[in-house]
Amino acid sequence: MLFTPDQEQRAKAYAASLGLVLAQEVGAGTDGAVWKTARKRQSVVKAFERERQYRAELACYHRLREQKVRQIGRFSVPRLMGWSDKLLVIEITLVTPPYVIDFGKAYVDSAPEHSEQTWIDHEAEQQELWGEKYGEVQSVLWKLESLGIFYRDATPRNIAFPQEEDID
Repeated sequence: MLFTPDQEQRAKAYAASLGLVLAQEVGAGTDGAVWKTARKRQSVVKAFERERQYRAELACYHRLREQKVRQIGRFSVPRLMGWSDKLLVIEITLVTPPYVIDFGKAYVDSAPEHSEQTWIDHEAEQQELWGEKYGEVQSVLWKLESLGIFYRDATPRNIAFPQEEDID
């Protein structure tokens, strides 16, 4: 997985400030990089590449916490454990499939503006991507929207089904 030295340095600084140790990197993408902590109640630390994604994800986790949402349907949702505006880092609980993660591309309280054709194309892509699981994924997205969270990164990496049900 790829992450920048800056992301790792900020994740380590956050962890050190709480007396935590980063155990291993578990993911990296366009929004940031994620490390598992060596904490008894396992958590992950995510260091963001850009402030916009950090602010979006943090706002989503605050909203989910305010609404006491830990699960949507059968999908677990991580809980916010801590954050640093200075370091652009959040700490959330570790979840296993089925789960919904990665709110860096989400919008809070207002959907992004796109043309009608863009939405039609997006919907067709989602139907093709998810196949028979499309309805269940849409239910998750509708629940998030009812909370004012407009989730825009519905991929099998971010909305994970149990392994025996993985999308090909």
